[in-house]
Amino acid sequence: MKTFLCFSILLRATTADITWPEYNQQCRDDAGPPFLDDEPGVKYHDTNSAAYPILQNNACPKPLEYACSARPDPKTAYLEGPIDCGDKGWYCRIMPDESWPPVNLIPDVNFGHCNTTAGIEDAGFDQDGHCHGSSKDNTYYWWIRDHWHRGYNGRVRCCCGWFVPAPGSNGANTALYDRRIANRCDYRRQLSVTEDPEQCRDANEDHGMGFDDIGCDPQKTTDQIGSPIPESDDYCWEIAQFGFSENLDAPSSVTLSPAAPPFASSAPISNTATPNVQPSSAPASNDVPAPISVPTEAPVGTPTSEPIGTPTSEPVGTPTSEPGNGYYEPGNGYYESDSGDEGSGSGDEGSGSGDEGSGSGDEAPGSADEAPGSEDAETGSEDEEPPSLCFPLLYKFCASLGKHCNKNPTCRRDNCCE
Repeated sequence: MKTFLCFSILLRATTADITWPEYNQQCRDDAGPPFLDDEPGVKYHDTNSAAYPILQNNACPKPLEYACSARPDPKTAYLEGPIDCGDKGWYCRIMPDESWPPVNLIPDVNFGHCNTTAGIEDAGFDQDGHCHGSSKDNTYYWWIRDHWHRGYNGRVRCCCGWFVPAPGSNGANTALYDRRIANRCDYRRQLSVTEDPEQCRDANEDHGMGFDDIGCDPQKTTDQIGSPIPESDDYCWEIAQFGFSENLDAPSSVTLSPAAPPFASSAPISNTATPNVQPSSAPASNDVPAPISVPTEAPVGTPTSEPIGTPTSEPVGTPTSEPGNGYYEPGNGYYESDSGDEGSGSGDEGSGSGDEGSGSGDEAPGSADEAPGSEDAETGSEDEEPPSLCFPLLYKFCASLGKHCNKNPTCRRDNCCE
């Protein structure tokens, strides 16, 4: 039953959608085409896109449960929202990904992680990626859209909590202002529903709200050096191969399990469900009025820890990499032309946690150890075809991809493509 409910999210009719965003917050300097010129039913990320969501145990995390039930597919939910962080805001980090060209990301890297000596000791150290956030949930769509069209391409990891954690998180959600995540981060302000976007030059600047000249808290972070950052996948989500890529016509795929390991980074990130954190109190804010409330309809489906498809060994837990190396191993991407190790780290080292979905190389779909025929599977031999694991709901999803079916690792692995 859990499997069926989970798949009901993934196979939701593509014609069903909600009105989102609720109103225009696009300022004059935002990158990309004017929002008001968008064609009904056409998403800016439908073309020139290879982005896909990294689902957690085949389900969406708490802040995206409603979006994944209300939007046409998880990709749209992850790239647009609405996110539900209890209107306590969010922060995202775009990391370089060796399997995905960064385009314009590197010239605008702006932060260091709070588990490296450089990031802790120097509030101006800025070589780990690009960090940006807001204290208002409904700004998420506008920031994603802007940075997508800027070509800030890479691996995106977002979490709830700008000043304070999401309500009810009970210590599982670490806010940015707890000073344990990043040494600095840009801010996007909210435009109120009555504000004229034409009068806004840039919501990312001239507001004095950035996490600047604050840095990591040495008293909290010194013992984090070389260890995972305390943030929970219950309140975080990831997008792989993020960003505009001209003339790329990839399908709007859904990953039933992560198809690539999380981003390469000098700062490993943990997946603890309940890290021991003590969020700092929220500083005084001159923030603008609150937005129209995000719908609170209960999401369809109950997240399940049971993987869909071929059972694998249990994923690796908390990363254990050596300090300075990070625990994320760069891997191959989503395309069929990539190697069969979709989503695996090295066979010996195994990267990622259970929540983020990338286990060891032995666990990865398409790995040589898992594929029947072993050596034949690696070389693409068709002497012995593996048995079909394609149950009806998976077949329906894969069939909806049409000619792109073979580009989806799970559809290809379970012989669901005709």
